[in-house]
Amino acid sequence: MRALLCFCALALLATAGCATTDGSPAASRPMPTGPATLPPKGFVDFCKRHPGECIEVAMSEGPAMLDESRWRQLAEVNDRVNRTFRYVADAGAFGRSDYWTLPTVEGDCEDLALEKRRRLIALGWPPEALLIALAKVPRLGGHAVLVVVTDKGDYVLDSRDGAVRPWDEVPYRWMRRQSPDNPRVWLRLQA
Repeated sequence: MRALLCFCALALLATAGCATTDGSPAASRPMPTGPATLPPKGFVDFCKRHPGECIEVAMSEGPAMLDESRWRQLAEVNDRVNRTFRYVADAGAFGRSDYWTLPTVEGDCEDLALEKRRRLIALGWPPEALLIALAKVPRLGGHAVLVVVTDKGDYVLDSRDGAVRPWDEVPYRWMRRQSPDNPRVWLRLQA
């Protein structure tokens, strides 16, 4: 019985959010990137309407430092945005597909990723560490998430999941991601 309880506790910890028992993040690694590729059409249109969200920034001293306090910020922003905005596909909200915008009441995956990015920048996170990534989700199709590049590896903030997870623990087929050097440049992902 004791062994079963230990197994159940470990299984619960594994699905509860990728933090170790001391509250620190589980180890991750950087996403392997490849050559430049075309940015999504909706992103290009978003940058035309919101040029301040797409400016090239001076690089900081490397990836964002991740400690317990910043880990809590990631978890809180992910949870709050996921709970605050009602998920509505672009076709239902705007009558067309692939329309990227900052949400007000509702939005889809890329809108929520943009909002998470905006909130983390307001908390002092470096913009070059907050990158939108596109993936294919089995049986659902295309999906956008926010990837946070840290000194402990790359983590995913996802509108489909309340937990912040290492990118390689998310069951998606990764397609492309923004470059940390310039948010208007997108890179193929080789994962």
